[in-house]
Amino acid sequence: MIDSILSRDFFLHPAAWLAIAFAMGVVELLMPGYLFLGFATGAVVVSAMLFLGLEGWFTGVAGLAYLVAFYAAISLASWFVLRKLLKAGPNLRKIDRDINEDPYKGAKD
Repeated sequence: MIDSILSRDFFLHPAAWLAIAFAMGVVELLMPGYLFLGFATGAVVVSAMLFLGLEGWFTGVAGLAYLVAFYAAISLASWFVLRKLLKAGPNLRKIDRDINEDPYKGAKD
């Protein structure tokens, strides 16, 4: 069972990459921070490529390694794009003090 899940043919199926993207999306909902959203975007792009019939690019002895490297590159690029698109705006205030500090400490009566 494990051998069939971790086989090369499993990773060349678009549904497997959509399942990976869905799992990363769920993880992103549980731990927000836009990190896993980049991984999910990379998995969706790889799934779309495989769905369009471009699995011939990832055949041969090192095909799986190329597929994983392509996924990593797309995920990294999408993470940088999402970081630029979803950054905090210039109108947001920055707070320099710790929220656990006493706000009245050192205040003059």
